[in-house]
Amino acid sequence: EVEYGVVPETGMALIFEHPLLHDGEPLTEPIKYILRSDLMYERVSGSSFSNLKPVELPLSKVEKLYIESQSKEAFSFPLTNEQLNHMDQYGYVVFKNFMSKAFCNKMISELSDLLKSIGIDMSDPSTHSKITSDTFPSYHLPTQYEFRTNPKLYSIFAQLLKTHRLTTSIDRIGLQPPVKDEKTSESLIQGNLKRTLHHDLNLFHLPPNHRMYQAGLAILDCPELGGGFKCIPKFHNQIEKYHKDCHDGKFGEFQIPPENRRFNIFLDTKLAREKGRQIAMEQGDLIVWDSRLPHNGAINTMNQWRIQAFARMVAMDGPCTYPEEQYLNTQYRDCVKIAASSGESPTLYSTHNRVMEDTSYILHEPHQIHKGILKNPLSRKLLGFEDWAS
Repeated sequence: EVEYGVVPETGMALIFEHPLLHDGEPLTEPIKYILRSDLMYERVSGSSFSNLKPVELPLSKVEKLYIESQSKEAFSFPLTNEQLNHMDQYGYVVFKNFMSKAFCNKMISELSDLLKSIGIDMSDPSTHSKITSDTFPSYHLPTQYEFRTNPKLYSIFAQLLKTHRLTTSIDRIGLQPPVKDEKTSESLIQGNLKRTLHHDLNLFHLPPNHRMYQAGLAILDCPELGGGFKCIPKFHNQIEKYHKDCHDGKFGEFQIPPENRRFNIFLDTKLAREKGRQIAMEQGDLIVWDSRLPHNGAINTMNQWRIQAFARMVAMDGPCTYPEEQYLNTQYRDCVKIAASSGESPTLYSTHNRVMEDTSYILHEPHQIHKGILKNPLSRKLLGFEDWAS
């Protein structure tokens, strides 16, 4: 079935990527003259990405038709111009009521049962001191799989990354217990102003057009100063200035981090204090952010639990990634499949950093979810059990 046809006119030029299925129609006039050329390229040895200027590549009609022909789910949740413009200008978008309250409460119930298995009762403050980090190494709750393979979530990432061939991440849960009293809460609010931000990529080794996005789902309400997701909006358009300030020694002695270091502390603490913003979210809201934004999860300041589910999808091809990263993403895809098959913790984060084993907890997570989730063709592809059409 032909999705798109081109009516040629004298002087017209047509450019398309070679994987796009195509052919020339039978000739109905006596003569057709056409000049054809293929563009071939290679990376020049020793070349640096730092000298190249990024150029935005909007999703063209032909690209959209190709992606849609390979995966109908890729545009099942079409992004609006307003959402795309907000992402371009501010670096993040909040999707209200992305998941139902019933879904969020179901995840809380599953998480509560898992915590009880290691002696933590969400309703008993005397057990909360056993939680030693603001992320909890739960990877295999049934609702986590429902979220990370959600068709709407996939659709958002497919449009932003401009490819249907994605792999979903096996991520942890953000988990912080309630604050005991108002005095402690006020102290933590002030502490959040000084809390460091970070990147899950290396800003000093970014090729032009490289894009990476992350997502967080609010499992409970979190107001603006409640200790939720924090970032510096618009920073992704200020990276050149940040590079210069680092090299000029504005933040102290500086060395460019090695290319394989994907977790990097944001050095401009003054900008973080002045421009950092906590994003208010209600139960079921989803935030998707450009990974070039400095960000963190602020410290919980509320008298209720702060719970957030994380997800990310990595591109196996397309204009927003590059060959070295595609190779690493292929390795991560194997890691996802093994973790989903075995119920064990993943050995890699989606940022390609190695997961450090958390020995604070010995978890025995329910793993029967895979029998159900893997009946879904989209889930099978996102988790690496079935190949995408290339």
